[in-house]
Amino acid sequence: MRNSSSFLRLVIMILCLSACNPTSYGNSSDLQALLKLKSTVLSRLPPRRYSGFMEWDPKKYNATASEVHCSFYGVTCNSASRVVALEISDRFFGGPIPGEIGLLTHLIRLSINNGRVTAPLPVELPNLTSLEYLDLSRNRLDGSFPAEITRGMTQLRVLDISINRFTGPLPVEISAMKNLTRLYLQGNRFSGKIPESYSALESLKHFELDGNGISGEIPGGFVELPNLEVLLLRGNNLSSELPENLGRNGKLRSIDISSNLLTGFIPRDLCKGGVLDTLILDNNYLTGQLPQELGHCKSLTTIRISNNLLNGTIPAGIFQLPSVNLIKLDNNLFSGQLPSFMWTGELSRLVLSNNRITGRIPPAIGNLTKLESLFLDGNEFSHQIPDEFCNLRFISTVNISSNKITGNIPSCLAKFYYLTVLDLSRNQLCGHIPCSLVNGTRTLRTLDLSHNKLSGRVPKRSPFFHSSFSGNPKLLASSKADCSSKGYSTIVIIGGIGLWLLIWSTLVILVMKMRNQRAVDESIKPWTLINFQKLPEDLKQEDILDCLTEENIIGKGGAGVVYLGSIPGDVKVAIKQPIKRSSQRDNSFAAEVRTLGQIRHKHIVKLLGCVSNSDRSTTLLLYEYMSNGSLAEVLHGPNGGSLSWEMRYKIAVEAAMGLSYLHHDCSPPIIHRDIKPHNILLDSGLEAHIADFGLSKLWHHRRPLPPESSYHMSVVAGTFGYLAPEYAYTLKVDEKIDVYSYGVVMLELISGRKAVGGFDEGVNIVMWVRELASKFVGKTNADVAESVVLEILDPRLVEQPQLASATHMLKIAMMCVDTRSSARPTMREVLHLLTNHQTWNMIISPDHET
Repeated sequence: MRNSSSFLRLVIMILCLSACNPTSYGNSSDLQALLKLKSTVLSRLPPRRYSGFMEWDPKKYNATASEVHCSFYGVTCNSASRVVALEISDRFFGGPIPGEIGLLTHLIRLSINNGRVTAPLPVELPNLTSLEYLDLSRNRLDGSFPAEITRGMTQLRVLDISINRFTGPLPVEISAMKNLTRLYLQGNRFSGKIPESYSALESLKHFELDGNGISGEIPGGFVELPNLEVLLLRGNNLSSELPENLGRNGKLRSIDISSNLLTGFIPRDLCKGGVLDTLILDNNYLTGQLPQELGHCKSLTTIRISNNLLNGTIPAGIFQLPSVNLIKLDNNLFSGQLPSFMWTGELSRLVLSNNRITGRIPPAIGNLTKLESLFLDGNEFSHQIPDEFCNLRFISTVNISSNKITGNIPSCLAKFYYLTVLDLSRNQLCGHIPCSLVNGTRTLRTLDLSHNKLSGRVPKRSPFFHSSFSGNPKLLASSKADCSSKGYSTIVIIGGIGLWLLIWSTLVILVMKMRNQRAVDESIKPWTLINFQKLPEDLKQEDILDCLTEENIIGKGGAGVVYLGSIPGDVKVAIKQPIKRSSQRDNSFAAEVRTLGQIRHKHIVKLLGCVSNSDRSTTLLLYEYMSNGSLAEVLHGPNGGSLSWEMRYKIAVEAAMGLSYLHHDCSPPIIHRDIKPHNILLDSGLEAHIADFGLSKLWHHRRPLPPESSYHMSVVAGTFGYLAPEYAYTLKVDEKIDVYSYGVVMLELISGRKAVGGFDEGVNIVMWVRELASKFVGKTNADVAESVVLEILDPRLVEQPQLASATHMLKIAMMCVDTRSSARPTMREVLHLLTNHQTWNMIISPDHET
């Protein structure tokens, strides 16, 4: 008995010592599960790479055994030291999620996003019966979403599996999650229809399904869910009509069903609850009229219903909404006149292009005092531009081209501080061109007054191209305007004065001489040459200035005029005269030009030198000359079919080399912002060179603000058809916008088609290829790529390429034009993919001829 009692005391003592030992952590299931998770993740980590999981070391923390794991990175515990939240955003978390995750049975929140998590998901996930928030977004999960995962998660409120690679139909089992309030499925490859059973998700508030391959109709029961606030279905293949009851739940705040195949009318009850903020229905086939009820929806801030088949008159109430900042109704069939009363205090962008709107531009447009962009082109507006137009003091872009506008050009346009683009072409404007408009504005970059009835003379020293004034037969022939006799009457009166006329004429001659002398003085100001590439020592300013003639122009664009020049040594150069800049930018401009001049790469056009006069009012940039012009001229010209597949592949690789250098080898990195075939130049050997890199950075600075203003605006660089979605909508700039544009160029190389034009209205080359790919749903990814290649391959190619080569390029191109910026590869990765393929090995082999 004594021995038994002694043994019991010994056992108790050992247990007490063990509990008090700070280096002993017991058998905590939560701790062990976390350490197992750490071990698995670190085993997949590349050498010498850091991960937050390395901090999961109990010895590093001054905590009790039962609480030490609560100090781990991404871990949150409750008062009982049980793990209730695990939030990890780690790009080095690769492979499947370890099954030990199912041991954390008290988890309420699990977030493992922005990593490299792959399928299969652990079957232990349903053990997390307390889970309310599950975020597995931005990973590499593929295949069908496993139905068994949803079983047991009855408490789940948020499910985010967006931006993965899931395929197949939407999981019907989700409809059993009665507590679900937010469901994010966007950015996958789901197909089929929206399940009718989703109409049972009565707690659902936020539903995102953008960028999948969903077809069929939108279930009427689903859109009438009592708590639904956000419905985002953009970029699918939804067809049929919009449900008539859309909006009747009274809770909808944001609707985006753009870029689908929808037909029929727009429902009348979209804003029944009076809380609708955003309505985006563009790029569909909607018909009928815009509901009058939208004109009473005071909560609206964004209206985008462009590229449809809507007709009738635009409701007057639309232009009186107090909070709306964007109205975009272009490319429809709207007719009638704009309302005589307009007032909306926040409207910054009004786009009504390419409709059938008639009548005058209402004077009330002057009430839109915060307007920045106005597009009325392609309509049937008539009469004069109203005087009230001068109230638009924040306007930066005005396009009223292709109408029937008459009268004179308002002189107040020259006083607009922010005006950068003015297009009044193809109207019936008459009278003289205001000198202050052409020579008096610092910010105006684009001016088009062509194809009107203007008279007089183009103001001297105009910085704009001749095409800006073409199509005005009387513009250079006479200074007398057809629509005004004032000038003629003045001459008659002066002619009757006699002696005073002689005195007046003498004074005029003297003034002209003084002006000419000033012009001569201006022209002989000393010039400075900055030499970057060992230009000839005997190079003089006259050698360059003599080349600036009309017959030497080889290119015109938004950044300036390019002349072909020849300098001593019979060296041909391209001389670029940039558009006029603000003098406030001169110092930074010169510094940045020096930076660009130091760049050396085989596939980047060399900046040879920079020439400027003493006050830097004129700057000329000297580049090496590319004798074969641009890729656009070669590929899309009449002999584009002679550009062999091997040569196209080679050009793609060389352009990638140049871009990769700008992104990864320059310090700081240089983002081009305008990659397109026109900016890929070809030398005598058809080697590709990136051109105009950094120019958008140099010349498209933010506009200077007036001292009394705190208003903020920015300028978009780039070309329509090549703009990455996030840049076009948010002005977010990083190297991935160049990757997107490069992907568009690759699609042009494969198909021989231009990025825009030649497709259905509102469709570009990326949308065209995606639509073709959607027709092959059900095939493997490889089969889809091959099928698409066979559909789009340039029929002009004399010799058809190997299917594997063209398919390889297409796959890379589609990776580059992914709508998700984070999913696009870097240019270094693109270059690796292109050069580690048999096509490139064949091209660079010594015995290969292209």
